[in-house]
Amino acid sequence: MSNGIIAGPASVRISVPNVNLPNLRVSGTTSVKPSRFSNEALDGGGFSRRESNSYLEVEIRDSADLPLRELENICGDGGVVSARFVTGKAYALSNPVLVGDITTSDEGTIALRFESDEAAEEALGA
Repeated sequence: MSNGIIAGPASVRISVPNVNLPNLRVSGTTSVKPSRFSNEALDGGGFSRRESNSYLEVEIRDSADLPLRELENICGDGGVVSARFVTGKAYALSNPVLVGDITTSDEGTIALRFESDEAAEEALGA
C-alpha cells in the first residue's frame, strides 16, 4: 500500500540462473514500461499501434562486490528482473535481456535497461 507516498527509491532484484549478483543499490531513477504496445500519432489524425518490448530501466551504484561481467549473462535464458515502487506497485520481467552497453560513470553509477516480451504488474497490499 502506498500510504499517499508518490516518490521514493525503488528496490530492484535480479533472479536469473547462472548469474550471481549482490543486492543492487538503486541510486537514481527507475522506470518501467509494462505494456507491450506503443501508440504513435499520425499526421492528419488518428494513431498507429505497434508491438514493442516491455522494459525496466534503473540506475544503480557500482561497488567492489558488483561483478559487471555477470550482467552480460542476462540474455533471456530464464529468470526474472523485478522492481518494487513505493507507490505500492511491483513489476516483473520474465526472461529478461540486458540491452545496451554496461558502462560506469565517473560518479560510480551504471544505467541498465532490461527488455522482455513477458511483463507483469501487481498492486501490493491490495
